[in-house]
Amino acid sequence: INRGYDPRDFTMIAFGGGGAMHAAALAAELNIPRVIIPANASVFSAWGMLMSDLRRDYLRTRPVPLNEGSVEEIERMLNEMEQHALAAFKADGFVGNDIQFERYANMRYEGQEHTVSVRLPDEKITVDVLGAIQTRFHDSYEREYTYRLPNEVHLINYHLVAFGKIEQPPIARLASTGQPVSNAHKGTRLVDYDTLGRLTADIYDRERLESGMEFAGPAVIEEAGSTTVVLPDQDVRVDELGNLVITL
Repeated sequence: INRGYDPRDFTMIAFGGGGAMHAAALAAELNIPRVIIPANASVFSAWGMLMSDLRRDYLRTRPVPLNEGSVEEIERMLNEMEQHALAAFKADGFVGNDIQFERYANMRYEGQEHTVSVRLPDEKITVDVLGAIQTRFHDSYEREYTYRLPNEVHLINYHLVAFGKIEQPPIARLASTGQPVSNAHKGTRLVDYDTLGRLTADIYDRERLESGMEFAGPAVIEEAGSTTVVLPDQDVRVDELGNLVITL
């Protein structure tokens, strides 16, 4: 919110052993319209680490005004950083299209201390793209601080993100045999929903939920490493990847 984003525009992804227990309540409080509890939520961080590409961040500080006179220096600095990253990744066995870059810069108005991060174009930095970069800065600054200034813009830090693409195994789809959702229903029990009081909630076994199954709260979904709590007036749908999609 401090950075100018509205929670109502986002989907919350909650994971870890305890994330699913609190996610639906937090989403309701912030008016976030949708929550996703991934399959194997309790080990989602470890799974993500194994599935993630290799990433290295390179930073250099060399303040320059963002104007036509600095364009060549900006492009030269970024190229130097890319060549340095390229050599490091090639030494680790990455080649060709397996190595990808994203360019960023930390910028601020002249006379100010704090910067905002701006994504730079992937193409060569020239006078022709200078206006677009300045516009991105002004828009990012206004979103975060609610105003913009006529001051000159300064580039402070060069930030290069380098990725080494790894081979990823395909993600398995959740089987669907056409069983009714009642097949995963374990019963009911009284659950304390804090300010909503004690309510009779349906209890479901996540291991028996299939793609396409739907039901409504109040409900509790149990699995070996996590528990998902669903509030009244929230609906749950199981997608083809086994994720629980909770909507207000």
